[in-house]
Amino acid sequence: MCVMNQNDREMEIATDRFHERLQKFSRARNFVDGATTAIGATLKIHAKTVLVLECL
Repeated sequence: MCVMNQNDREMEIATDRFHERLQKFSRARNFVDGATTAIGATLKIHAKTVLVLECL
């Protein structure tokens, strides 16, 4: 899963619109830095960054 934030501020992305794809997963690994995070109702993405997640 790839998410891009081109804004000048941190954003929260609601995950409900991806429910069909994410319903089998509870965690995701950041492909860039290897950090693992829980998949919740929202994903936070810093300003001017890209998130590349591997669903676990």
